[in-house]
Amino acid sequence: MSQQPRRSIVKGAAWAAPAVLATATIPAYAASKPALDGWLLNILSTCSRDRWSGARSTTYTINGQGNYPDRGLWVSNAPASATIGATKVTQYISDTVGQLTFQTGGTSNQWSPLAYDSTAPVRNGYIAYTTTFKGAWQYNATNKLWFPSTLPYFTTTVGKCITALPVITARFVTVNGTVYSFERSGNR
Repeated sequence: MSQQPRRSIVKGAAWAAPAVLATATIPAYAASKPALDGWLLNILSTCSRDRWSGARSTTYTINGQGNYPDRGLWVSNAPASATIGATKVTQYISDTVGQLTFQTGGTSNQWSPLAYDSTAPVRNGYIAYTTTFKGAWQYNATNKLWFPSTLPYFTTTVGKCITALPVITARFVTVNGTVYSFERSGNR
């Protein structure tokens, strides 16, 4: 038996962990139900200081733009005949940074602005921001997955230096009239 380098084993485990965590809390039959999957990168820039005012800040970016399977969003476990409907992403961000205002960037023109959402379920210690997808979904027969025509990209400036930011990303998609959801959490 050939031995794999330790680094590749750890890398494989890291990719597998979210799927295991996501399915551990739901019944086994649910793994075959449609799901809005994918990876949105939560990126914090290095702290910077304005040369005129001396104010310090960090740029926070939520980037879903990229190529499957490393980044993006997709609907899995839905046949080519499915009707993909309402799609939204709610980003819960630690309230330690206050309420934020996001700008839309990249090619995310078919996503509504990521904005404060007072109607989202409350999560203690977090502020909810939601975006909805207004574009079309396309089926990829090779991967047997549905992909949105554009991917989300949002950025904001946090008015202080931060090195970690607790976030929870909740995704919702309607497939054939039924809403399915999925979420991940961690420090970014």
